[in-house]
Amino acid sequence: MSLIECPECRKEVSDTVDNCIHCGFTITKKVVQKQVKTEVEAPKGEGAETTMNQIVDFIFGALYLFLIYNLFTDDSISMDGAGVFGMLIAFGILYLFQKIIKGVLATIARSFGDAFK
Repeated sequence: MSLIECPECRKEVSDTVDNCIHCGFTITKKVVQKQVKTEVEAPKGEGAETTMNQIVDFIFGALYLFLIYNLFTDDSISMDGAGVFGMLIAFGILYLFQKIIKGVLATIARSFGDAFK
């Protein structure tokens, strides 16, 4: 026995009842199966994973902007081949670090699921 959402009034009712106790809507087996299927398909921790990805993207976006700003305003960074190559290496390392952090956080979110909601 589990609780499902009534399609009519959106309140929780038991999946074993024939009618919603709140509004009287007839609960069919099709309604119960559809809601159970939807619950099974939703991966655990999806909301937490999305939020963490947005935070990581924001932080690394700020770091990228800081690097670009320094590239064009810092006189000590030469615009010759070595200076540009060094900045490209810095961007590459930062990008890989971002991907590693997002992967670790995604694994944590999937492992703990509801703990982050």
